[in-house]
Amino acid sequence: MSEVRKLGRFSFVLQGADKELTDQLSALFPQSGEDNGAPNIVQLTDGDVRTVVNQALRYHDGCLWIDAAALISPNGKKVLIAGASHSGKSTSTVALALIRNWKVLSEDITLFDPLTDKLLSFASPFSLKPGTADRLRANACIPPRLFMNEWISMEGMMAEGEQSPQLDLAFAFRHLADPSAPGSLELGELSPTEFVHCLLPISNLLHVNGLADKMVSYLSRSRCFALGGGSITERLDLIESLTRA
Repeated sequence: MSEVRKLGRFSFVLQGADKELTDQLSALFPQSGEDNGAPNIVQLTDGDVRTVVNQALRYHDGCLWIDAAALISPNGKKVLIAGASHSGKSTSTVALALIRNWKVLSEDITLFDPLTDKLLSFASPFSLKPGTADRLRANACIPPRLFMNEWISMEGMMAEGEQSPQLDLAFAFRHLADPSAPGSLELGELSPTEFVHCLLPISNLLHVNGLADKMVSYLSRSRCFALGGGSITERLDLIESLTRA
């Protein structure tokens, strides 16, 4: 009997998977408490990890999604790191998890369910852009298993379960024109409304009525920032110092 796995609010079994794919699924996705024979379990018969993730996204149509990572700091602060491709979001997320022992709620895509007002734990492979692995090595940090520039194994770093959507800190990473020479660290504080404006190009906030107001409410007790430039270490030190402030 295949194990039932959970991805956000979506539970599935994968029939006929080989051992490598089964191991990858076990590393990424927690077991569901539902029984294999339950009628709401989705049967998947083919594909790789990315296929499973993409299918799961189709079962979350009503959710607010953001190109972002969500993490929990060692002192319990819930932090959102949003940013477009090449902003350094994934690099910083991997480094926080591996070097600073943060727990990962989501990486690449962060989902908020407006019906239940929950932040969904949503595991997916870490996508590492060209040059990211080299920058991580330079900071004594490298994911242990890379396949086609993706890191599959989470190795116990996922924070399981649904979470309150209220955030303690939120960062909008600015695009880095040249990641190898990011320049000096720049930080600017934003209001929740200004932060949501930064999210418009990297989310579905404009496509569903009421989502923008929901996101502003989720940020009502947050400190919000725009962050650009800086080395990996400088970014990590700054983010951690703000979690302690």
